[in-house]
Amino acid sequence: MRYLLMLLFLSPSLYSAAEAIKECANVIPEQLRSDLEVHQGNVVDIAVIGGGPAGIAATFGIAHRQRRVALFMGDRPGGQVVGSHMIDNLPATPPQSGPQFIEMLKHRLENEYVMCNEYDPVVSIERRETHGLFYFIITTRSEVSWLAFGVIIATGGEDKRLHVPGEDLYWDKQVFTCVSCASMRARRSKQVYVVGGGDASIDMLIDLLDLVPHCTLLVRAKEMRATPLMQKRIAGDDRITVRYQRTIKHMRGDDESMKELVLVGPDGVEEIVPADCVFLSIGKDPATGWLASLIERDTHIACDADGYIQVDGMGRTSTPCIYAVGDVTLSCHLDHQIDLGMALARVRTVRSILYDLSCEGIFAVAFQRELIPYYCAA
Repeated sequence: MRYLLMLLFLSPSLYSAAEAIKECANVIPEQLRSDLEVHQGNVVDIAVIGGGPAGIAATFGIAHRQRRVALFMGDRPGGQVVGSHMIDNLPATPPQSGPQFIEMLKHRLENEYVMCNEYDPVVSIERRETHGLFYFIITTRSEVSWLAFGVIIATGGEDKRLHVPGEDLYWDKQVFTCVSCASMRARRSKQVYVVGGGDASIDMLIDLLDLVPHCTLLVRAKEMRATPLMQKRIAGDDRITVRYQRTIKHMRGDDESMKELVLVGPDGVEEIVPADCVFLSIGKDPATGWLASLIERDTHIACDADGYIQVDGMGRTSTPCIYAVGDVTLSCHLDHQIDLGMALARVRTVRSILYDLSCEGIFAVAFQRELIPYYCAA
C-alpha cells in the first residue's frame, strides 16, 4: 500500500517530466532552425575573432570547457607578437621568440580540436534575434558564413604611420613595420633607421642587427620609454646610434626609391641624412575599422574617441553576446602586456560569456541535443 501511495504521489511529477521532454522535442525557433540548416557544419557556440595571444587564450578557455568554438585568425596569425624578438616576461613559459610562442599556443589548440581559420578574415557580423534569442551570422572574406551564439573580438591593433610626405610612396618598398617581412630588403640596405622608443623598437633593432652592420634609432622624446631591461640589451652596442628629439619631416627620393630623410631637431632646424630603409615602431591603433559594417546592420559596438572598444569589468560590449578582450580594448597600451591580455581573456571574458549564454538557455540539455547535427566538427 505504501508503494502504491508513493506511485500516486510521484505520478504528477512523472507526467510533468514527460510533458516537458515532449515540449522540448522542438525547442529551436523556426527562424533559427532555418539558419542552422543553411549553416550546417559551420555552427559553433562562440566565435573568436583575432589570432593573437588574447584571442588564442579565449579560444582555449572555451574549448577547455567542452564548448564548440571557432577561431578566426585573420591575415596575420599570431597578431603583433609574431614580430617580437624575445618574450621573457611570462612566468609560466621560458624566454622565446614571438613565432615560437605562437606555435606553442597553436599546438595547445590542436590538442583541444579547435577549428582555426587562417588567412580568411571576418568582414561582417550580422546580429539576429528570434523569440528573445540572439545569434550571429559571421562572414569571411572568402564569403564563407558561420553561425555563432556569442562573439569575442580580440583583433588587437594596427601599426601606426608617420603620415609624412613620401611615406605612402615608399610604403612596403623601403618603409616597413615588420623586420621578418622585409629581411631581404634590409640586407641590401646600408642606411637603416628605426623610429620609436619603446620595447618593440628595441626588439626591432635587435632583429635588424642580424641583417645589417649598423642601425640608427630615432627617438622623438628626450629619453626612451622602453623598460630598463630592454634598454640594457642595447647599451654600449657600437652598432647602434641613438638620436634623441629627432622626427622625420619628409622621405625623399625618386619614384623608384627613397634616397634621404629630412629630420627635424628640438630647435626646429632641419637636417638631411642619407637613408634607404626605415622601420616604424611608433605604436598601434586599435583594429576596429571593420566594425563599421556592423553599424550598417544596426549592431552598434561603442568605442572611445581613439577607436578602442569600450567594455565593462567582464568584457561585455554595448551589444548583448558580443565581448572584447586584449589590446583592442586597452587604450593605455603598454609594450609586452601579453600576459595581461591572456589572463583577462581566460579568466574574465570566457567565464562571463559562458555564464551569459547559459542564462540564455544555449547550453540546456534539450537545446544542445537539437544543435548536435548542425555543429562544426573540428
